[in-house]
Amino acid sequence: MSDVIEQWRDYLESGRSFAVQAERGVTEGELRANRTGIVVASSLAALVLAGLVVLVVADFGRLTTSLLVGLFLVLLLVIVVRLAGMRRRLRAYLSAADPFVVVSAESVTFSGIPPIAWRDVLGVLSSDLTAEYEAARGLGGWLRRAAVRTGGATIPVALGIERAGAYRAGATGGLAHDLIVVTDENGQAIAYLDHALPVEQARQVVTAIKVAASLNGVGFLASNHAKDGFEPAAKMLKGERLEPRV
Repeated sequence: MSDVIEQWRDYLESGRSFAVQAERGVTEGELRANRTGIVVASSLAALVLAGLVVLVVADFGRLTTSLLVGLFLVLLLVIVVRLAGMRRRLRAYLSAADPFVVVSAESVTFSGIPPIAWRDVLGVLSSDLTAEYEAARGLGGWLRRAAVRTGGATIPVALGIERAGAYRAGATGGLAHDLIVVTDENGQAIAYLDHALPVEQARQVVTAIKVAASLNGVGFLASNHAKDGFEPAAKMLKGERLEPRV
C-alpha cells in the first residue's frame, strides 16, 4: 500500500473528515466555453440550413449532395442539444451549496444530499479520463478536448446506494436531484467532480472515497472504460454488492 493511501487511512481512522468547497471558477469557465460552443454550432446549423434550402429550391447539385448536407445539419443540431443539456447540468453545479463533498470513515456527503452511510453503499465506480483526453491527437483528439472544455466530465464517481429513495427524498438544493438516480429502492449518487473542482483536488476526493470505502469493506472499481462499469452498475441497482478487491 502506498504512503499516500496509508496517510489517508490514518487521517480518516482518526475520526477526521475531508471537506471540499466547490471552486466556482472551474464551473464558470466551462459555462463560458459551453456558451461559445452553442453559439458556434447554432450559427453553423443556420448557415447549413440556408444552404440546404438553396440546394433544394434551386435544384442545384445531386440528391447525394443534399443528403450529405442534411446529415451535417442533423449532426450540428445534435451537438447543440447535447451542449444545451451539459449547460443545464453545469448551471446546477454552479448552484451547489458548500461543502461540495465531505468524506469520512462513517459516510460520504455530496452537496444537498443527506450523509450517505457507508453501510448503505453497495459499491463505488470511478474513472479518470483526463490524461487520455490530453494525450489524444488529431481531429478526434481536438473534438474530445473541446467536448470536455464545454461541459464533458472526465472524473466521475458513482456510489451504488441501497434504499436510495430515502436519500433522494431528503435531498435539497439545485444540484441534489441531479446527483441521485433511483431505480425502485436502489439507485446511484453520481458526481462529476471536475465540474466543480480542479483536477488534482478531484483526484484527492476520489482517493479519500477509495480509502473510506476500503475501511468499510465496500468494493471500489476504477476503470477508464465505460463498458467495464455497466455490469457492476446494473448489479448494484439490483441490490448486489460490489466485491472488494484485494
